[in-house]
Amino acid sequence: MRKFKLFVMLMLMLSFGAMAHAANVQTDTVYTGSVAISQAVGTSTSDASGRGDKWHDGSISPDTAGNDSYIESAEVIHLQKAWGGPVSVTGFVVTCTSDQGCIDSANPTVEATLQGSNDPGSGWTDLGTTSDTDTGGLVLSKFSGLDSTPYLYHRLVVGTPGTQQNDIYVLEAEFYSGIRVLINS
Repeated sequence: MRKFKLFVMLMLMLSFGAMAHAANVQTDTVYTGSVAISQAVGTSTSDASGRGDKWHDGSISPDTAGNDSYIESAEVIHLQKAWGGPVSVTGFVVTCTSDQGCIDSANPTVEATLQGSNDPGSGWTDLGTTSDTDTGGLVLSKFSGLDSTPYLYHRLVVGTPGTQQNDIYVLEAEFYSGIRVLINS
């Protein structure tokens, strides 16, 4: 019984000492998130038939047709960035016009798919998709569940795959890249 009491006393002393030590140990805090990739990075292209460069000019004002990029008689519009080096995209936002939405018909479901490629001539890899019912001012965004493999090219495919539309409008599209900040407490 005496050995047991000594053992319990020793364990309490060690536990107390470990707790006191832990209270004085500094810890590190890690914050992760995404930051918009500047429009100045890389080269923007699209298959828009009208105002082709507007989709990535950093402006959403005014938020109506005329300040957008659009394509006529198509299922989707392709909004592409050539980065000039490998880039990991961890999120995206597509903003549609407040007066038209993305599609000029009766509120279909609109999809936005992020794709990546190191050689667009040989194909694209789907990295993630989101969708919603189209309304004026629709914003499609995705920041989780994306494949963030670095690629030389990324594009957003926006529209109604499999269904021809009169026009597809995109006011602005943004690509995001992950950040990780370590703060010593």
